[in-house]
Amino acid sequence: MLITKGNQTLTMPAKQEQFHDALKALTQPLNGQYPRPWMTELTDPLSATVLIVGHNQKMCYDETLLTHDRHLDALFNRNGESCRGLYDELNGFNPSPTRRNADCFRNILAKENVTQVLETNVVCYSKPMGNQLRLTRHNRGTVRGSEIFHTLLVENHLL
Repeated sequence: MLITKGNQTLTMPAKQEQFHDALKALTQPLNGQYPRPWMTELTDPLSATVLIVGHNQKMCYDETLLTHDRHLDALFNRNGESCRGLYDELNGFNPSPTRRNADCFRNILAKENVTQVLETNVVCYSKPMGNQLRLTRHNRGTVRGSEIFHTLLVENHLL
């Protein structure tokens, strides 16, 4: 797979390409939203040395507001897109309290030169309240969101 970084075109390594393909399948729209696996500044999420893990994210990426390709580009911080840029755009530059706390924690880590950070969730599927994940209409989202987390752990050799 070819990716653009600045004005360069690069070839993605095989392991990263396999991971990308798995995420491409797992982040297809579900219940009107794109599952959101992580927040990071890394172009290769598999290079993370620190995972910050929550339960599930509040903010939803409505499938009518962006394409799947743009969502993937933002996840991998490529082709002019970024995780944070898309989050800010879709949420009106109004981060949730949890996002503000995570930003604060990442800033503390950065001051200690810990920068290979990936924030993720046990369930990578958005609902404002975690208890909503128990509702029947969100079963598929909960299962898919858990699959994404499991894939991330396996690929990072944490399982």
